[in-house]
Amino acid sequence: MKLKNLFTNLNYKIFAFIIGYSLWAYKAADQKMARWITIPVCFYNDKQVSLEAPEVIAIQLQATRSSMQTLDATQLALNIDCQSLVNGPNILANYESYLFLPTDFKVLQWSPTTIEIKKHKINTDE
Repeated sequence: MKLKNLFTNLNYKIFAFIIGYSLWAYKAADQKMARWITIPVCFYNDKQVSLEAPEVIAIQLQATRSSMQTLDATQLALNIDCQSLVNGPNILANYESYLFLPTDFKVLQWSPTTIEIKKHKINTDE
C-alpha cells in the first residue's frame, strides 16, 4: 500500500524536485560570502632605493559565491609605487587604491590595519 502512494503522481514529484533544486542552486550562487586571503606586498619603480616593509598582508574579501570561485588569489598583490613614497617612514592606512580588484569584490578588513614602509636612497657614489 505504501509503495502505491510513492508512485502516485510521480511526474509531479519529479518536476517539483527539479524546480526546487534549480531555485536553490540559483539562490546559492548569488549568496555573498567572505574569505581571508594572504597577499604579497609588491613595489615598482624601486631602482636605487632600499625598502623595509612587510612581505605579506591579509585581506578579507566579500563577493558572490560564483565570483569568489573564479578569483585567482595568486594574481592578487598590493602594488605600491616607490616614487609616491617619501624618504624615511611612510604609513599606509588605506590600501584599497593599491589593490586592483574586480568591481564586484569589496574589501571588508585588512590585517595589519596600517603598514609602515621605510624608504632609503642607496648611495651609488664611489
